[in-house]
Amino acid sequence: MATLPFQRALTIDVGVPLKLSEIFLGLVLVSLPFTIRRRQRIVGLPAVVGLAMVVVLSTLVAYAGPLPLQPIGVTDLRFDTVFYGVFAVVTLVFWWAVATRSVSVVESGLRMGVWLCLAAVVVQFVLYTNGQVDLLEAMNFQTDRATQALEGDGETASLRTGPFTEGQHLGFFAGGMFFLSLRRREWFTALAALGSVYYSQSTTSFIAVLAGVALIGLRSWSAPGLLRTVIVGGGTAIAVLSSDSARAFVRFQGAKLGLVDMPGGALTRSMDLRAAKTEMGFQMALDHPLVGLGPGRFAGHFADYVDRSAVTFPNNYFTGEFRPIVENAYAQIGAELGLVALVLFICLLVAVGWNVRRSPVMSALALFLAVMLSTASSWTFMPAWAFLAVLCLRRGQRFVASAPVA
Repeated sequence: MATLPFQRALTIDVGVPLKLSEIFLGLVLVSLPFTIRRRQRIVGLPAVVGLAMVVVLSTLVAYAGPLPLQPIGVTDLRFDTVFYGVFAVVTLVFWWAVATRSVSVVESGLRMGVWLCLAAVVVQFVLYTNGQVDLLEAMNFQTDRATQALEGDGETASLRTGPFTEGQHLGFFAGGMFFLSLRRREWFTALAALGSVYYSQSTTSFIAVLAGVALIGLRSWSAPGLLRTVIVGGGTAIAVLSSDSARAFVRFQGAKLGLVDMPGGALTRSMDLRAAKTEMGFQMALDHPLVGLGPGRFAGHFADYVDRSAVTFPNNYFTGEFRPIVENAYAQIGAELGLVALVLFICLLVAVGWNVRRSPVMSALALFLAVMLSTASSWTFMPAWAFLAVLCLRRGQRFVASAPVA
């Protein structure tokens, strides 16, 4: 759990990036038969087992079936399908392994991960702003996805990924940990998580965090809670209005949503491309509803569907420079595994949400996950499954309603 944030930084190149968390996961799986003391009911287990069965079936069907005529960014489609199928199964086994642990142990490990994540963010920020890109690359940090600097001057650039591959991934992990920290009343850890969310500049993370906080406010409605909410909200508004960098940051997020005009229109263009790929993914799901196109096959069939889109994609989408992906976990599951798998996944989300319905903070975490998955670049993102496992954990102790949190 503590090494989970290092999805890009400190990875080991073995043909594919081998993560520290994957190495430790292998050790956990080897020791699992000796550490499970008793059988227990795991919330959502039938849905996950069904999803695993669909993954295996989809992999076999795609491996044995005809190959797409114009794959983009993929050299060996059959190996690619098996690789993504195996990784999907490993992700589901990871969820099961976490869901059989003690909730206190899991959350303690994740708390350590927040501080390690923040340390990686500081290292990336300091080294990049001082021109030490080579040192960052030596540690396998992401260095080629710079965006507007936190100062908001519009002229300098800054990285925003921390130890992850994308800013959205950093915001996903940090935002989820913000709510877990609230549940444990670890305020400094919550602030550390919010700092990483801010650094990520992930618009979806901000929307999801605000949605979760609003849900907490609605579930914990009281006069003192309302007063705290007004004080915190008013203080935040004053801070934003009085800070040039904060105002620039808010304006930047508004531009990403198309609410504010910024020169060039590149941010709105990115949103249009993501929306088009999401629509394309759901069209693939409707065309292949049973088992989808196969794990990882969105890129393989991208060229077959791009002509149906009303959006014109840039030329670099067709040169093989990178692998086309759909930045929506729901659309990806539907396209690659079919509508049956998508229904099972939604059933899992509903089950975990129902499991924590009596806790405002944990309900907020469930809502946060549902929102973040709508812009996730991979449904097998392991921190997401770690949070799902935390929401599933029962182990004889029920989630109790938290005190009002503003």
